[in-house]
Amino acid sequence: KLISDYKFLEGVKETVDSSQRHLDSVKPQNRGDPRFRSCLANNILLKFMPETFTRHRDNKTFCKDRLLHWTVELVFTELNSKIISHDVPETDCVEDVLRRYQAISTDLEQYKTVTQYFKFKPKVTYLVKADVGRPNCYHKINPRESFKDCLRSKTVIEYPTVYLVQDTEDYTVVPCVGVIVRE
Repeated sequence: KLISDYKFLEGVKETVDSSQRHLDSVKPQNRGDPRFRSCLANNILLKFMPETFTRHRDNKTFCKDRLLHWTVELVFTELNSKIISHDVPETDCVEDVLRRYQAISTDLEQYKTVTQYFKFKPKVTYLVKADVGRPNCYHKINPRESFKDCLRSKTVIEYPTVYLVQDTEDYTVVPCVGVIVRE
């Protein structure tokens, strides 16, 4: 009985040591990354997913001449459709992205989605997910403001996702508290 207890304790110790080595090998947020630094300068908290996650692989966000070019996901909730747009400068707004898609879209389904959006435009509310730890909590954003201004004091995981909704009843809209992001 004493030997089995001893072996059990050795197994636990080995597991703890192994997990500690694993934690030491995981890299923290890369503060040297130009995307991270650019977001930090604009008071946006940028978080990265592990490399094996699809969201991380889809992220084509880059920084060029101190200007962040986002990958942006637009989710049309009532139409059950989404569009992912790459190379969106932080100075562009949501409406610019939609107009660009309507003008150059070669995909008929995406063209129909954007055209239907413009039909219901006055009733659409623009939301970004709030990082408050509760499901269905969102911040309301102005579609005419640049992404740089819309995302200020917010948390972005890999790239921004904007939800275009007509009925906000199922969504909890929370006020944006001026979070100060520090290095």
